[in-house]
Amino acid sequence: MATILLSAAGAAIGGSVGGTLAGLSSVAVGRALGASLGGVVDQR
Repeated sequence: MATILLSAAGAAIGGSVGGTLAGLSSVAVGRALGASLGGVVDQR
């Protein structure tokens, strides 16, 4: 559950920042970081 919530939050934060990083949109980067963090939280 935390993966879904943090992924969505990361995408929202990335969208508000805007821009690109290494050809990836900040939304995609934020979603990936949020999902990774959420995965760690879900494993506990």
